Amino acid sequence: MDEKELLEEDEKSNEDLNSYMSKIRDEISKLEDESRVLIKEEEEIIASEEYNQLLKLRDKRKEIELETQKLRDRIYFDFSMFRRSFKKYKRNAKQYEKIIENYATDALNALLTDSELRIVEILREMSKSIGGGELHLKDKNTQKVMKQISMMNQQYFEDFLKEYNSIMENKERIEGKIRDNNTEEKIDKIDCRQDSIISEIDQIKIELESEKQGFAKKLRPCPKCGKEIPVNWHYHEECGWEEDKEEEKEAINSIGKVKIQVFTSPTCPHCHPALDLAKQIEKERDDVKVTELSTATPHGHRKAEQLGVMAVPIIFVRGPAYPQDIGFRGLPSKKGLLKAIDISLGLAKWEEPKGFFRSLLKKIPINVKW
Repeated sequence: MDEKELLEEDEKSNEDLNSYMSKIRDEISKLEDESRVLIKEEEEIIASEEYNQLLKLRDKRKEIELETQKLRDRIYFDFSMFRRSFKKYKRNAKQYEKIIENYATDALNALLTDSELRIVEILREMSKSIGGGELHLKDKNTQKVMKQISMMNQQYFEDFLKEYNSIMENKERIEGKIRDNNTEEKIDKIDCRQDSIISEIDQIKIELESEKQGFAKKLRPCPKCGKEIPVNWHYHEECGWEEDKEEEKEAINSIGKVKIQVFTSPTCPHCHPALDLAKQIEKERDDVKVTELSTATPHGHRKAEQLGVMAVPIIFVRGPAYPQDIGFRGLPSKKGLLKAIDISLGLAKWEEPKGFFRSLLKKIPINVKW
């Protein structure tokens, strides 16, 4: 693919991304407009007389719930006086055992299901048992229980049920009016749609960010000027960088010379001294060509992967008279680097250490990459 085709492809990619972003902005704008309309609708509903009536009905319902709770507490308290006497009495009154258990467990529910008010008869019979000495209670408890039984007669339960049923009927009327008032349902629908809009906008933003990242992966910094260019470009018209020509130019200039490659990183404290040493020798000798390869650039990173460079600084020395790269880890001595240059030019020989000195190989700065 030539430069013109790459430019056209790049421009098309930009146009596609801009078109997509424009479409996304339109979708978000429509959702935000809908949200503003919904907010206005909800404000109008809240300001309406119908909604004001709904609030009054809710307050009335709370009052009824409080009245109901008071009645429930009252009946539970009255029957709590019979807790111990019920336990003793049901042993002798097996015919009332089930009813007594119901009242002892849930007095209100038991009374509502006791259509014949059998409890009145039970309390009367229990009073006779206490009075006749068949049911023995402590003296203080006996007086309290007898007094409570005398209060809880037929009229007591009829009045209680009448009051309770009246409250329940009123509560049902209020509930019906609340159901008929559809302002609450309207507000619920608006709130539900608002939540949905927020979720839709968040999802759209996630998709947009994903699309941007996907487009960004198609770009890389130009090795010469640093500007973003497509990853498949080998030439940048704006600054004149051309990958193949740069490498070819470097190869031509290095004919007959020792090529020194210095792998560096911007965050490495020892890289600058290593590069300065190589540059110093390059100035002193005409047969040396130094190239810096920063692992922070795509080109340098790619070269480092090819040569298995895992740490920096790393220096490789290659010349026309030696078949292997001579590698240095860290900052070498000037003497060691000059020795490697001479070996690469055939001006000196590399002698393989033997015996004890072979164990010291890793301790000296020059390493042969076999």
